[in-house]
Amino acid sequence: MAKATDVKKENAHAAEARDIERQLHKMREKAESLAGSITTMGAAELRSLKAKTAHFLEEAREHGGDYVREASHKAQENMSETIRSKPLTSVAVAAGIGFVLALLASR
Repeated sequence: MAKATDVKKENAHAAEARDIERQLHKMREKAESLAGSITTMGAAELRSLKAKTAHFLEEAREHGGDYVREASHKAQENMSETIRSKPLTSVAVAAGIGFVLALLASR
């Protein structure tokens, strides 16, 4: 009788093992499907990001010179205002810069 119960246990274990194998197979298929979906989504996002970057670079090329000219103009205006509001300080700074440049040039 012990042998009959052992055989039943073995059959039950074998059935459980087959069931686990089927479940693992299904999980593997779902994981592969999910990986494919993620890859597809990632590729679409990458294409979108490349398009946005290309658009940004094109805009920077078109308007970069304008931004530099505007910044240069504002810097000149700020410098003129500073010279008008603090003439002695401006002369002292200019003299100091001239002195440093003369020292560097003499070496």
